[in-house]
Amino acid sequence: MASDPIVANRRLASFVTACAAALVLAGCQTTGPPRDPAILSGIPEAKTNASALFTSLQQPPPACTASANAAGFGKVESNLGGLKSAADMAPMNRFSQAGFAKLQSSFAAFRQGVTAGGANCTPARIVTDFDGTFSKALDDLLAHEQAKKEAR
Repeated sequence: MASDPIVANRRLASFVTACAAALVLAGCQTTGPPRDPAILSGIPEAKTNASALFTSLQQPPPACTASANAAGFGKVESNLGGLKSAADMAPMNRFSQAGFAKLQSSFAAFRQGVTAGGANCTPARIVTDFDGTFSKALDDLLAHEQAKKEAR
């Protein structure tokens, strides 16, 4: 039985939030890797591209289909790939690495669900819920990155 992508995304957001809180309480942000400018600038770009995609997915047919939004999906996938690569470059950066990997996975599942709909639009509630979960996870990762020490 396939898991519900909305439930999985909510779990991802809860996981990211809990991990961020644990790291802050433990003081780990001062001993981890330095801030990464590529991540700091890449997250807002990913949010902007995702927001445009989610808005487009709520338009009337045929603008709401996966095929009509292939470029938008590609931009977000590229953003997430770049963010994951940047996180992978820093040592002791498991939180960001895991967060971006989970975002890539959940976004791929979301795209697969939209694609499975063919010429049908994905219900607006599903798009809105995923948008909220996706944005929250990016916000949490940005807060984590901003809490890191300055590179010297």
